Amino acid sequence: MCERIAALLPVSGAEVMTDRLAGLRARVSGLDVTGPIVAMAREPPLPALLSGCEVCAGFADAMLQFFTRAQAELYGSPQARADLAARGGFCRPHAQQFESIAAGREAATALAPVLLHQAAALRRIAASKPPPGQAADLLGQLLPGGTRCPACAAAQRAETDALEHLAAMVRRDGPTVVHARSATCLPHMRRLVAVLTDSTAVASLLRRQAALMERLAEDASRFALKQDAARQGSLSK
Repeated sequence: MCERIAALLPVSGAEVMTDRLAGLRARVSGLDVTGPIVAMAREPPLPALLSGCEVCAGFADAMLQFFTRAQAELYGSPQARADLAARGGFCRPHAQQFESIAAGREAATALAPVLLHQAAALRRIAASKPPPGQAADLLGQLLPGGTRCPACAAAQRAETDALEHLAAMVRRDGPTVVHARSATCLPHMRRLVAVLTDSTAVASLLRRQAALMERLAEDASRFALKQDAARQGSLSK
């Protein structure tokens, strides 16, 4: 097969590509195919095209809705602004996301009380003149995150809801439903497997995830080979 591919390469850059194909042929010929053949469970083929991880997509959509609502609430409600300030605001990643979604005026209105609340806390810490280590601990208490950041709490709920929905579909329709819908990312595959109780379904999910990753690797290698050939062709002109 490697010889057939080499024959299709353009003359320019063919030597470099032929060397790479020769290395590939050597690796293939060195594989041990004399061992016992292990029967593999047959899985339905993966769809030709798959969208990105549906848990990630659902999570991103839920966070967009959260920040859209938060923008309106924080602009129109002094109590909502006071609550956010008491929490210490959003964590850094979610503060950046909020600022990228909210209009400038709404973002400034929402975040000004947070800054004033933190400034007052810093003045209280400074007035008490604590040792440096204790001062650092007190500063750490001002940093939002986890359950204190309202966006983090909303993100955890959205992600959990999406995973529970997918797990319910696996229990009802079988494990093939996952990869028939989207290319689930490995972090969310891990969390999905953790909530399932059927080891056979888990094994099927992992085999199909492996097949998906192998296909992606093959596509990436094919793309890199085409780019190398094109680059060699342009350099030889």
